[in-house]
Amino acid sequence: MSGRKFSLARRMIFAVGAACWLLAEGVCPAMESEKVLAFAERLMADGDHYRAITEFKRFLFLAPDDPQAPRARLGVACCYVGGEQWDEAVADLTDIKERFREHEAGREALWLLAETYYRMGKFDHAATVLDEFERRYPQDARMHRAGLLKSLCYFRFGHAQWAVERLEAIPADAAEAEAAAGLLSAAETLHARPEKSPALAAALSAVVPGAGQLYVGRARDAALAFLLNGLMIGGMAAAFHNDEPVAGALLGVVEAGWYFGNIYNAANNAHKRNTRAREAWFRELEIRFQLAPAGAALSMGW
Repeated sequence: MSGRKFSLARRMIFAVGAACWLLAEGVCPAMESEKVLAFAERLMADGDHYRAITEFKRFLFLAPDDPQAPRARLGVACCYVGGEQWDEAVADLTDIKERFREHEAGREALWLLAETYYRMGKFDHAATVLDEFERRYPQDARMHRAGLLKSLCYFRFGHAQWAVERLEAIPADAAEAEAAAGLLSAAETLHARPEKSPALAAALSAVVPGAGQLYVGRARDAALAFLLNGLMIGGMAAAFHNDEPVAGALLGVVEAGWYFGNIYNAANNAHKRNTRAREAWFRELEIRFQLAPAGAALSMGW
């Protein structure tokens, strides 16, 4: 009888030990994956995007079905944005916004995709994604901010009237109303900003090589264009004067290249100057009204 009791006791001890082992096997990986996720988020916050991607992916390997898996997926995409790996970021964010439409990760991915396109300079793509965001999440707290950012996109690719209409749609009692009024006021000066005429720059350089460059504020380029063209013209004239028509013709061909290149350079410099001034103007608006896309900054409060 005592032998049976002893055998039963051993079985019970074995069963309890096995249960504890199985429980530990289930808990330890869960605890390990939580530590990995926390570490990945810390790396991302510190700007160590490449190591953070590795840790986020390790979490997804350890716990692919964990409820926090969408968060980890979004973390990878945010790190791609932070590291300016645009193609990878766009691919991941596009997948996340569709795969997790009903999850907060899908909402954040859609917003970050719009900001990413904006940072890439693809303003038409950004506006399209912001349209989708407004349709999909009409109650989101960033709805009017989406309208402000979309209006900047419209301004940037030349649809000022669309931008004005979107800004006027922002309610007067909205937190973004002051920024909308400021952008509307700034829009009135958009086409009044002083710009250099590429046609005039080209014409000036056609008359006097280097004059167009001087007109757009490129004094060094102007001096170089004037000197090189002057030397070529002088050399060509000297060659013909000394009865060296072959040398004169060769110098004439080279001078023609320098001359027309000087005209193109003047017009191109005018275009570049206007583009830089326009970009600086938009950057100033983004800073003044706090509209600069946040990039890889991700709120992990959800």
